[in-house]
Amino acid sequence: MVQAKTYDAKVIEVTGGNIRNNHLYLRSALSLIPDDAIGGTNAASPGREISVTFIPGGTVQTDLPEDKLFLRCRSEVGAFFAAAKVHEGDFVLFTWLVEREYEIRKLS
Repeated sequence: MVQAKTYDAKVIEVTGGNIRNNHLYLRSALSLIPDDAIGGTNAASPGREISVTFIPGGTVQTDLPEDKLFLRCRSEVGAFFAAAKVHEGDFVLFTWLVEREYEIRKLS
């Protein structure tokens, strides 16, 4: 018998502010993210990077600022929103794949 692989994932609703500012809050997904991936409030104090693959899009190495708890790679988030045609009120799936590797895709 073939056993299905299970994933840990969180569904996140995209807000208008997310679209306008090219960010995606991950507060609801913090249980999936290692504590050391959360860095300081600016890029001069980064956390240990995680790998995030956007579907569609590429893969980036990034962290989360402690004051905002969104992906610091805002230009890549904006590119994903455009490529996937993400709009306010849409949902994305943030999935933990393996240690320090994640995937983000739009739910249709």
